[in-house]
Amino acid sequence: MVHTTVTIVAPPAQKAGILRTLRALLAPTRVEPGCLRCQLFENAEHAHAFLLVEEWATDIDFRRRLRSDSYMQLLKLMELSSEPPDIRFLVVTEIRGMDAIHAART
Repeated sequence: MVHTTVTIVAPPAQKAGILRTLRALLAPTRVEPGCLRCQLFENAEHAHAFLLVEEWATDIDFRRRLRSDSYMQLLKLMELSSEPPDIRFLVVTEIRGMDAIHAART
């Protein structure tokens, strides 16, 4: 699985337009092959910062995403960011939940 995050800080005058465009990207991304998650968050501590979180089933799905038209739109939004965008791609080899808590506590 590939977990991705992109943080964009919108210039105040462009916040509404950037938010509108980010929201418009959600539905098309969610139906792309291999998309497990696509969510948009607004930072409660920084009113102009948006966090886009995506999860992709395989590296192939993720690479297809990077070549998509909707990702090109996201790249254009990143260029508008008033601060350098924070982009992270994490390749996840194991996912654990309560079992990890139980193992650590016993």
